Amino acid sequence: MVIELARLVGRSETVVSKHMAVLRKAGAVVIGRGRMYEIPAQFRVEPGVVDFGYGRLRMLPQTV
Repeated sequence: MVIELARLVGRSETVVSKHMAVLRKAGAVVIGRGRMYEIPAQFRVEPGVVDFGYGRLRMLPQTV
């Protein structure tokens, strides 16, 4: 959800929402169940790793 993403990246909900809208229009994310953003199956390589064709993005939990 935008609220959780904003908290994790340290940005306002408005900024994160605008960025997510751009990613949604590009097809990099979709809105799934519970209005939560999801990465489409075609970009998921394995749990925690996303591949957009140019390389892999490892999604590691952020420790604070």
